[in-house]
Amino acid sequence: MVKILAWIFIFFNIYMGGNFFLNAIGILQDSKYSVGATRLYAVLLLAMAGASVYLMVAKSNAKMALWIGAGAWVLIFFILLANMIFGKYN
Repeated sequence: MVKILAWIFIFFNIYMGGNFFLNAIGILQDSKYSVGATRLYAVLLLAMAGASVYLMVAKSNAKMALWIGAGAWVLIFFILLANMIFGKYN
């Protein structure tokens, strides 16, 4: 069950990270976030997905891959929360 959840997070992180990456380089134009936030989310999601794939394939550590895959979304949540608290809405 842990392996299945880890692979679901990996594929979802790759999909969302790819979407943010395409928005950051200008191919897609459907991002609701600023350019800096879009780039940060793309790097964060793709890097965490890459680390999760490495742990699943090379190290066979599904539990850590699941934590890293879910950790990306926890970090994004805190970044959005900080942006809402400290952002200037004029």
